[in-house]
Amino acid sequence: MAWLQYLQSVQKCLEDATEQDVKLYRNKLIHGSSTDEYRRYSASTVNLRTMTAVRFHMWGQLSRQMPSPLGEWAVGRDRGRLFRRFAAYAPHRRQIVRAPESRLPRILGAEQLRALLSCTPQPYRLIFRWAVCTGLRRFELCGLRKSDLPLGAAKKSTIEQLNLVRKGGRTVTVYAPSRLIDETRWYVLSDRPKAAPTYESFIFLNARGRRIDRTALSAAFRRAADAAGIDATLHHLRHTYAVTALKYLQERAHNGDSINPLKTLQMLLGHTAIETTEIYLRALDANSAAVQEALDFLYGGTL
Repeated sequence: MAWLQYLQSVQKCLEDATEQDVKLYRNKLIHGSSTDEYRRYSASTVNLRTMTAVRFHMWGQLSRQMPSPLGEWAVGRDRGRLFRRFAAYAPHRRQIVRAPESRLPRILGAEQLRALLSCTPQPYRLIFRWAVCTGLRRFELCGLRKSDLPLGAAKKSTIEQLNLVRKGGRTVTVYAPSRLIDETRWYVLSDRPKAAPTYESFIFLNARGRRIDRTALSAAFRRAADAAGIDATLHHLRHTYAVTALKYLQERAHNGDSINPLKTLQMLLGHTAIETTEIYLRALDANSAAVQEALDFLYGGTL
């Protein structure tokens, strides 16, 4: 995160950051320097990075996990006025318009998930459960193989680990509920169509025994969402997982677990850059009412 690098360069820790520090950081981004870290950025990038730093400290202040002078200042200001104050920096007075809240990752609530799954036939219902319980992307869902499933040894936990190859060819560990693993094994043994040649290793097959591809998966979601009266795309299941997982991780950290919720979520989602994960901090705030419902639904055994 560029903000952390900046604080390190000025020998300050997160808990001591102030309003003046974030202004100096903003100016570094605007005017650049001779170093690669602070080359001149576009207005939109400066705005995003500055507001990300402020939002991060707002979260630390509100969650009481990382109080700071900057967090106290940010929480005490009207958010709209705060944004305009930082957006008015452009040398040529270029206007920067606040991104609408609808562009934040939007999650599906418990009732929406129930309605969606009730309108979905197998094996797509099982695939959608994988999406919302693990945050896997489309190509990862379609590419799941029988060999990816953990061995059916005696369980010591309600969560099991899978090692999958993710975007960029990286092998990462993914966590899935044991009941989901068991149901998937049962599907393979009893309900999966007979595999066509070269498709035996894949878990999810269509009626012709071929691997379900991303186009078919998206089309199945569209049909189910339309039937349930939900305005959503398949990627909303990944958003739902991410925001509810972040909420859960924050609660664990608040209760004394030695974890960094944002870094843990970055690992779970397979993001290379922490900046990609940071947007879920804002989404958690925007979806706070629906998050608890979805969290109870996902971890309450009702899927």
